[in-house]
Amino acid sequence: MSKRKKQEALDYHSSGRPGKIEVVPTKPYSSQRDLSLAYSPGVAEPCLSIAENPEDVYKYTAKGNLVAVISNGTAVLGLGNIGPEASKPVMEGKGLLFKIFADIDVFDIEVDAMISICLSIPLKLLPQPLVELILRISNLPRLLRSNAD
Repeated sequence: MSKRKKQEALDYHSSGRPGKIEVVPTKPYSSQRDLSLAYSPGVAEPCLSIAENPEDVYKYTAKGNLVAVISNGTAVLGLGNIGPEASKPVMEGKGLLFKIFADIDVFDIEVDAMISICLSIPLKLLPQPLVELILRISNLPRLLRSNAD
């Protein structure tokens, strides 16, 4: 990429509000009443309705039009393993495409999966083939060996 095109790409991502996506409220929020309906105590009513009828989650929340785009940064386009932080512009770009072409809202989530997998999931609770896959892609045996040294 030419020097001019590189700078153009950097400027595109940093101009105005940095990034390409934002969260915008869909309900009023200008009064104390609005805020008490949006959060506490008003939020309890849809929670109780969903607890009673789980399908109501689609009636009272954004679940039906919301997806997560998740990356650990190990296979980012043609860039390879660039890490979770460096993958964020790509994940935001995917969010932008989902929004403009399908009107689907996106939360992009970048995780250090090598650490997250090790810390958040008791491996003994998972099916053996999944444990083997996690061990293979996470380099967990190598991480455990280096931590033991």
